[in-house]
Amino acid sequence: NSINMVNIFISINRVNIFISINMVNIFISINMVNIFISINMVNIFISINMVNIFISINMVNIFISINRVNIFISINMVNIFISINMVNIFISINRVNIFISINMVNIFISINRVNIFISINMVNIFISINMVNIFISINMVNIFISINMVNIFISINMVNIFISINMVNIFISINRVNIFISINKVNIFISINMVNIFISINMVNIFISINKVNIFISINMVNIFISINKVNIFISINMVNIFISINMVNIFISINKVNIFISINRVNIFISINRVNIFISINMVNIFISINMVNIFISINKVN
Repeated sequence: NSINMVNIFISINRVNIFISINMVNIFISINMVNIFISINMVNIFISINMVNIFISINMVNIFISINRVNIFISINMVNIFISINMVNIFISINRVNIFISINMVNIFISINRVNIFISINMVNIFISINMVNIFISINMVNIFISINMVNIFISINMVNIFISINMVNIFISINRVNIFISINKVNIFISINMVNIFISINMVNIFISINKVNIFISINMVNIFISINKVNIFISINMVNIFISINMVNIFISINKVNIFISINRVNIFISINRVNIFISINMVNIFISINMVNIFISINKVN
């Protein structure tokens, strides 16, 4: 126990309990179990142990741990968590957090302003109610839950679930299956995957996908759909839609003001109850159903 200004704790023991109400603390320990409790300004925790519990109500914390299980609980301004362990639980109610982890399972819970999550693990659960989040993950399964203003999701994984009720979202994913659920203003979806489900009730959406099957459901103002896939289903109740598709089968259902359909495919079904429609198609079979004011049909096909 110490109530001083500066403390240096060096211990090569089995069990250590450090209790300090000081300004600066340096904890260096190569032990089995460590409990660090500190209500200070700056803390540096370096531990090569099996189990570590870090509880700190400070301004700046640096946690460096090469252990099996770590529990980090911090109500501070800035936290840096570096861990090469099996299981990590990060709970933080701070302003800025940097989580770097090369582990098997990670649980990140943060109610902060800015978070940077870097993880090369198998399973990650990210829960964040912050302003800005950067999620970088090269894992198998990721669950991203965020109620923030700006989110950047970068993932090269097998399965991703993105749930976001924010203003701006950027989803970049080179995975097998992606589920994007977003009730935001602007969304950018970039995906080179097998199956994608995009559900969005936003103002502007940009969907770029080079996949096998895509389902786009959008009740927005402006939508840009660019897809080089086999099968696409576009359902949109918006003002302006631009559909660009070089696929085998396309189904376009739109109840909008202006629609531009550009398709170099085999079979196309266009159903539109709009004012102005421009259909450009170099396909085999086309079915055009339109209850509109003005229609322009340009087709170099076999059957129309």
